[in-house]
Amino acid sequence: MNNQTIPSGFNEIAWVEAQIERYGPMVGGAALRSLLGFRTTAAFQKARLQGQLGVAVFPLLGRMGVFAVTEEACAWVLAQRQSQSTATGKAGSRLPGKGGVMT
Repeated sequence: MNNQTIPSGFNEIAWVEAQIERYGPMVGGAALRSLLGFRTTAAFQKARLQGQLGVAVFPLLGRMGVFAVTEEACAWVLAQRQSQSTATGKAGSRLPGKGGVMT
């Protein structure tokens, strides 16, 4: 299998629909952190404070933390997957910088 291409067996639309079914139209808290690929709350908070999450987050009145539209978060994850698969030269290599985090 060529490591520079996305496997054809992955159905992006079905994956996004599964995330919306799992989290609802908005995702927040540990689920948002995990969906965006952050291992710790501290890493998520640091990226958020530096404006490097890559998706728009917003507070909800009467709720703790921040939230994002699930479909937008999924679109960002898939865009990162696409950009990494086309920009990675060989298996296991990474692009320089902060792992493709958008500002």
